[in-house]
Amino acid sequence: MNKLKSYAVNQLKVTRNTFRDPIIAAVTVSMIAVLLIFVVWPLLEVVKQSLVDTAGNYSFQAYKNIFTMRETYKAFCNTIMLAVIVGVLATVIGFLFAYCTSHLQIRGKRIFNLMAMMPMVSPPFSVALSIIMLFGSRGLITYNLLGWTNTNIYGLKGLIFVQTISYFPIAFLLLAGMLRSIDSSIEDAARDLGSSKWRTFSTITVPLVRPGIANAFLLVFIKSVADFANPMAIGGNFSTLATQVYLQAIGSYDVQGGAAVAVVLLDIAMILFILSKYWVEKKTYVTVLGKASRERAMRTKNSLSLMERL
Repeated sequence: MNKLKSYAVNQLKVTRNTFRDPIIAAVTVSMIAVLLIFVVWPLLEVVKQSLVDTAGNYSFQAYKNIFTMRETYKAFCNTIMLAVIVGVLATVIGFLFAYCTSHLQIRGKRIFNLMAMMPMVSPPFSVALSIIMLFGSRGLITYNLLGWTNTNIYGLKGLIFVQTISYFPIAFLLLAGMLRSIDSSIEDAARDLGSSKWRTFSTITVPLVRPGIANAFLLVFIKSVADFANPMAIGGNFSTLATQVYLQAIGSYDVQGGAAVAVVLLDIAMILFILSKYWVEKKTYVTVLGKASRERAMRTKNSLSLMERL
């Protein structure tokens, strides 16, 4: 209770100090107004629309249909399954990229970083269209080079491939900064005390970046759940909630049903964020702040042991 009162008093002091400067006060009020008008208000309208039927009466029938209608329920299960698979794969690949760039001495590291960034800055449909042109039934690789004539890239496997390529840079950027901020003297001290390189990696490096791993998975999960372009381009018969919103609101003219599915998408993102935040903050972590005591000595190919090379 005392902590809550102290927090409230501190926030009140910060608010008072902020509004003493007229420029800062004007910018703050403007930003709050913009958020309320362009973010909060539309979300409230979507929630309201999901509760109003065609007759103008309030009803929860649209939410019941999500779990009773076969197509909508299937899209819900597909979305969760796809997001979990893509979240795990993208986080693992992003961690490997980040570890290589922060701990290993490799040539062309800038090109390596640029290649990892390209899928994230490319237009939404470009990655999916590129995969279709390369691995489709008449793709450059599958048809022209390998001679395969019955290749089907559409569906779950194509979505996993496309979304993993598109979203692993998010995990890479987040984890690369955390890995670079770890003071190398901590890992060196563990090795000097007799710890193996694998034990140092699993008991020191990974726990230090565990909050970043959880946050990376969270961000990729949310991006996969909210993705509309890739499922529409390469999803085929594999439906997701994002495409279901479009099909119900535009294709079937069921605005209430589409709004209800959109609210469910928002709820999934919020629930996962709360669970991830609770899980991360429940544990105690050692955070390395500021500049490291010395620059990390990058490991080269010649310095790696046989086990590390494998």
